[in-house]
Amino acid sequence: MRGEAVAVVGASGAGKSTLGRVILGLEAPTVGGIAEHPDGGALRNTVVFQDSGDAVNPTWTIGRIVNEAAAVRGEKLSEEGIANLLVSVGLPASYAGRHPHEVSGGELQHAALARTMAAKPDLTVFDEALASLDASVRDDVTELLLTLKRPDETWLFITHDLVSAARLCGRVVVMEAGRVVESVRSSDLKLAKSPALRRLLKDAAELYGH
Repeated sequence: MRGEAVAVVGASGAGKSTLGRVILGLEAPTVGGIAEHPDGGALRNTVVFQDSGDAVNPTWTIGRIVNEAAAVRGEKLSEEGIANLLVSVGLPASYAGRHPHEVSGGELQHAALARTMAAKPDLTVFDEALASLDASVRDDVTELLLTLKRPDETWLFITHDLVSAARLCGRVVVMEAGRVVESVRSSDLKLAKSPALRRLLKDAAELYGH
């Protein structure tokens, strides 16, 4: 539903990223289709990847990267506007003049969030966006994400990390072998019916100790 945060979880090869690419229109479905925007308009969407460095022009400054996202919807941000976005995601305003190779991986993920905010999308797909971060940075970005979502914005988290999925999303969809095998509210995860979700719960308990 519009405005919802949904996690798509499953083991490697379950079809999570393929689903995300189909939803974004980057790949055509082999069977079935994707429902259109309810008002008949086109969705503005964006994607945050596991390694944001692979998704940006390395010769651009972070300020330009953020501004180009706004340009997609016909807006040009002022220097103050860019600075405010960077500060809102926990980066110093001075980072607008830095290049991707001049910041850490965690800082680049923060910059990717500023870029997403500048785009003001209807739908954001996070494709393993937290996977490459160490535990402390991942927790920091997770807490930041919880404060950033607009009420009318839909988020789709593609991840194998069930703990992060449960923290960030109200609903969890489980995939296995290219099919959805279970959909459950995050608060009801321990009532898992599918073997795939029970395996993920077991792995999470072993990894995080709960």
